[in-house]
Amino acid sequence: MYNSVFQYKDHSFSGLMVLKKQGANYRVVLLSKLGPTIMDFLLTENGLVYNMAPEVMKKKIVKKLMEQDFDLLVLRKLDEQQKVRKKANGFKIKGKEAIKARVDGQKRIILAKTNSWFSIFKTKAVFYYTDDDAIPDEICLSHRFVKMRVQMNLLKQ
Repeated sequence: MYNSVFQYKDHSFSGLMVLKKQGANYRVVLLSKLGPTIMDFLLTENGLVYNMAPEVMKKKIVKKLMEQDFDLLVLRKLDEQQKVRKKANGFKIKGKEAIKARVDGQKRIILAKTNSWFSIFKTKAVFYYTDDDAIPDEICLSHRFVKMRVQMNLLKQ
């Protein structure tokens, strides 16, 4: 569970974000701090399925960006081991939407980015750790030419 701020152009949503794996899919829910659900969607192999979202997020291009973003955040493509190629300081995942990732000395991912050279919608996620565990304490996701950003801070128990 993360304290999150999601920004798209002039729109900003903040609250508690819960990411949960359900079988092969991921469920993502953004709740306002007062309780009501702001966004609720399922990230499946076939794409992103909204259960609930603001109208601005339902645009086709935004939906595609959200799918790419959360695919990168949860690193779902790591499950396809035959496409993963290890490099000296990380790994590369081949495919339609290739990903490059860098790891630190403890083999934790510190940077992940889309690697399609012809796409202007490149995404970069930076993972920060303050403890020795494998769960990132802060995640910042941004785009190269799109005003869309997700900032997530882990809630301590």
